[in-house]
Amino acid sequence: MELQVEHLADHTAQLKVKVDPERVEQAMRGAARKVSKELRIPGFRPGKAPYHVVLNLVGREGLIREAIEDIGDDIYGKALDESGIQPYAAGEITDLNVEDGLTLTFTVPKRPEVKLGDYRALRLDYKEPNVTEEAVENAVDRTRETLAVAESAEHPAQMGDKVMLKIRGVFADSEGHVHDHEHAEDEEHHHEHDHDHAEVFIDEANYEVILRDDPKRDLLPEFSAQLVGLTEEETKSFSLSIPEDEENKEMAGRPVNFEITVNKVESMILPGKDDFLAELATNGEVKTLDGLRDKLRVDLREAMVSMADEEYFVQAVDKLLETAEITYPNLMLEDYIDDMLNDLDQSLRQRVGMPLTDYLKLINKSEHEFRQEYSERAVDRLRRSLILSELANQEGLTVDDAAVDAEIEKRLEQFGVQSEMFRQFLYQDENRRNLAIDLVSQRTVRRLIDIAKGLNPATGSEEAGAGQHESTTGLAEETAEVTESAASEATE
Repeated sequence: MELQVEHLADHTAQLKVKVDPERVEQAMRGAARKVSKELRIPGFRPGKAPYHVVLNLVGREGLIREAIEDIGDDIYGKALDESGIQPYAAGEITDLNVEDGLTLTFTVPKRPEVKLGDYRALRLDYKEPNVTEEAVENAVDRTRETLAVAESAEHPAQMGDKVMLKIRGVFADSEGHVHDHEHAEDEEHHHEHDHDHAEVFIDEANYEVILRDDPKRDLLPEFSAQLVGLTEEETKSFSLSIPEDEENKEMAGRPVNFEITVNKVESMILPGKDDFLAELATNGEVKTLDGLRDKLRVDLREAMVSMADEEYFVQAVDKLLETAEITYPNLMLEDYIDDMLNDLDQSLRQRVGMPLTDYLKLINKSEHEFRQEYSERAVDRLRRSLILSELANQEGLTVDDAAVDAEIEKRLEQFGVQSEMFRQFLYQDENRRNLAIDLVSQRTVRRLIDIAKGLNPATGSEEAGAGQHESTTGLAEETAEVTESAASEATE
């Protein structure tokens, strides 16, 4: 066969294949035998009609199309091998020319290509987290709150009390119309729209809140202050605004109209700030208040380091994006958007019992419009995913069976006496693969952080040369999606 290859601008390739005449003739005769068995041809038993009769009946082009069903895949496979093209997905026949023999044109979406550049030269300042004594004391106070005992209060609500409310809050700027709410999957604490088409911020029949002066721990700044002085069965309407520095920019600064009814007011009896608190909070593991402070200090530092590492990792990926060269076919982006919308559909079903199709009706958008809105976010997330996949490949980040086994045993320890019940489940092939993806994801995050810090970590191949052999698992692309998803959650 004769092959011509043309690389197109949208990261696809056209393979134009002129098939050998002998191959075409042989395939057409095979197709004719098949057709003669399937069609009732006057004067002939099934399968017995001569070739020229079937050819006259079906036509040359029709017979060639039948023949392609038998030989098309083989021709496509040989064309791929000869061209050296690595496909992202199966190609398709986009042109068929039978005027001079048989020429097939396949359009093939190519695998994405990523050039990271000198990523090992990447450097970023890392701000080491600092746990202040104020933070430790705040953690002690929060521990006391979690162990507090509630008693029915005879007095009006005051700071420190627990108040149960029937509460409804709607966005004032959405009453009478629907707000364009692109980040629906990120709103874990907010329902969507009511029958009046006002966008609902919160709607709960028995919402619990502890009244606090701290705006960071309040539903919204000044929310607790609005409840001070209220008694059971008392109602109140008021308006507050979401802070301008809200991380979700779609929500920042928007006014919310609240209607509340107090169901119950309870006083919170907190344990003292003493050694008994330490024993109570740790089931006797820690005996003194100072010991509890030390434990909380360690816990706080671990949490702060985790958050700092997440932010640092996102910044490092941002830097890689500035210089990386990334190309991929549009089909890959469409598949990525499909995955995002499927995730959103599952999230909506679990949170509010509403499929995505119903949500689109509520916000008066077509699926096409919604996909367009998601396109920009999908491009960013796909580019990040591809960068991380290539980083894992370049660094040789893999795991072996022993590492997966060790992780399974570590997780089984958490189940205690029930561990044997979960052993068979965790050792199933699919779960082992998911654990392997998680482990490589963790290594990818750690590796990029170490590179950006200038620690010059050894690559996987160098580690293997030092006697730390790791078997390739082919998980880089799936690992990148897991790692990128976690990074996206940290920034959205």
